[in-house]
Amino acid sequence: MIAAILLCAALAVPSVDAPSFHAGSDELRQYLVEASENTPELKAKYLEWEALLERVPQVTSLEDPMLTYTQFLESDQRKYGLRLEQKFPWFGTLRARGDKALAEADAALSRFYAARNEVFAAVKRAYFVYWALGESIKITEEQAGIVSNVEELVKSRYGLGLASQSELFRVEIEKDKLEGMRKGLEQSRGSLSARLAVALGRDVGDELPWPQTADFPPALPAEADVLNSVRGANPGVASLQHMVESWEKEVVLAKKKGYPDFSVEFGYDDMKDMKSYEKRMNAALASESARMFAQDAPVNGVGPTVGNIAYNAAQDFYLRTPGDVRDDVMVSLRVSVPIWRNRIKAGVTEAQLMKESAQHEKHRLELALQSGAKEAMFAIQDAQRRYVLYKESLVTKEFKSYESLLSEYGAQVDTEPGTGIAADFMDIQNSIKALLEFQLEQVRAARDWQVAVADLEMLMGGPWVAAEAGPARDGTDSAARVPVDAATIAAEK
Repeated sequence: MIAAILLCAALAVPSVDAPSFHAGSDELRQYLVEASENTPELKAKYLEWEALLERVPQVTSLEDPMLTYTQFLESDQRKYGLRLEQKFPWFGTLRARGDKALAEADAALSRFYAARNEVFAAVKRAYFVYWALGESIKITEEQAGIVSNVEELVKSRYGLGLASQSELFRVEIEKDKLEGMRKGLEQSRGSLSARLAVALGRDVGDELPWPQTADFPPALPAEADVLNSVRGANPGVASLQHMVESWEKEVVLAKKKGYPDFSVEFGYDDMKDMKSYEKRMNAALASESARMFAQDAPVNGVGPTVGNIAYNAAQDFYLRTPGDVRDDVMVSLRVSVPIWRNRIKAGVTEAQLMKESAQHEKHRLELALQSGAKEAMFAIQDAQRRYVLYKESLVTKEFKSYESLLSEYGAQVDTEPGTGIAADFMDIQNSIKALLEFQLEQVRAARDWQVAVADLEMLMGGPWVAAEAGPARDGTDSAARVPVDAATIAAEK
């Protein structure tokens, strides 16, 4: 399942198809799966994307409400109070924050895809360089066998007096040179095997087996199609595009800071029970009644004064009934006043400048990728030309020339060794050298072809598709090639 996730290539751009990756052999295909599972960089970037997704619910939620409790230590009326306050940003702020967080997560996902492309390209480079070394050693061993056959022929002719000793020395020297070349090539195996192991995420240990020969990819599409794919499907470009979108949302958020925020507060105060103060209030009432009687009785008379005192007492007792003492409940609304406009304007300008910077960086990357794509296309076409030249012309013709020279050399009879035959032997020796060089150049051309394809796939974000199935340039059936795609791997897992 990890492999299916890591190889999932559904780019965040809706118009881009999920890319697969060409693998010309089952072994290479498995190596790509292994690298996707073992590479720490891919795991780290994938976890970074998951972490950024978790930021979305954080930024789209309201701030935590504030609960305040107040205990009145000395109060004739209140015991305690509760306040619950919730802050609300301006309309659309939460959505803009979520869009910005999603854009940043999409950028991280595109960076993951870019890292995956680089890992696959590194595996392919190491794979085909290692393969070319193995093929070169095989060719050298085959050439050593050819030289051994020539040596036996020269020894036979030398025993019959039909060849000179110098011819025997030359063929022995050529045999020693091939042996030295083979040993030199084999000494490189350890380092190239380690390079492939590191690309696969393995510890450098025993030497890996020689890679299988892989099929070539389909023919190159038109240059315009390649460049359009680089601009539209390269994950590095997609990552910068998401950063542009992120800064666009930052501009929106910076502008919304110029609008007020709201805070709604609900309050509750628990009022004290007034019966607990009845004695004090009765004493106060008695004192007030005595004062009124002393002051008003001489003026208004005893009857009216007593009446007033009785009325006040009745009114006081009525107001002190438990049903009239209620707890306080309140609602308040607070609004921020964004008056520091210079600060808000500077924030908007900063976000706009960062957006323009990301746009220029995206354009710079597009230009660099287009240049790299054209160089990779040239490298593919040049390698194809060289491969076809050596395979279909030079190697075949040189081998026929060698066979013809060897046949003529073996059929010649000369009573005087060294007169006329030596020149023929030199031709055989030169033919053997040319055949070795042409075969090695054919292997190098195949290696350069596959490496350039890996580079172009990395730039395009995936492989290209052949217009129609048919025989490939190397004689294999293009319809039989097995691409590495997420759907196939997910089904197998």
